[in-house]
Amino acid sequence: MTDLMELLFEFVMEERVPDLLPPKYYRHSSRLAAKAEDDLLATFTKDQRDLLEAYERALFDQSELEQRALFQAALSLARELP
Repeated sequence: MTDLMELLFEFVMEERVPDLLPPKYYRHSSRLAAKAEDDLLATFTKDQRDLLEAYERALFDQSELEQRALFQAALSLARELP
């Protein structure tokens, strides 16, 4: 992405996306996910925790790439609107 697109992406992620997430549902969902992760980690050995951490990093990177692609697609679509 260009520097301008990068700035727009960061702005949207920090200033706009949080306002679009349904607060009650999103907080509840986040708490459930955190608890499930804590419960799971409590059963793991150190090696298993390390593997999970590597897996989560890879998922985070994949998700970020998808978010950036979605942003670029939305920006491209917005440019096409009259």
